[in-house]
Amino acid sequence: MLKISAILLLLIAGAFYVSLKPQVIKDRPSVLGESTKTNIKKEGEKIVGSLTETATQSINDMVAAATRLVGNTATKSAQTISDYIFDNTVGNLLKQIDKLPPDQQENIRRSICK
Repeated sequence: MLKISAILLLLIAGAFYVSLKPQVIKDRPSVLGESTKTNIKKEGEKIVGSLTETATQSINDMVAAATRLVGNTATKSAQTISDYIFDNTVGNLLKQIDKLPPDQQENIRRSICK
């Protein structure tokens, strides 16, 4: 019987504490104070805004750098391809013309320059 009474007493005390706890928390004054909370919130918003701005600028800079790199690579590739095509087509043709006798070379130059 004593055990049952002790358990009932603990249950009642626990229920009383649980019902009292929210009221105790509400009645407690803020350690920081309302103005400090407001200042912290404003400063936090400024920091988040600043970080967002910085991150956006960094992303924009990276995209611009990547775009420049791709553009430069494409330009260099196009130039390399142009050089390759010229060397393997027109270049070979000019080498063959240079192997001809001088009078035939002159005839071809005149025909090309018309």
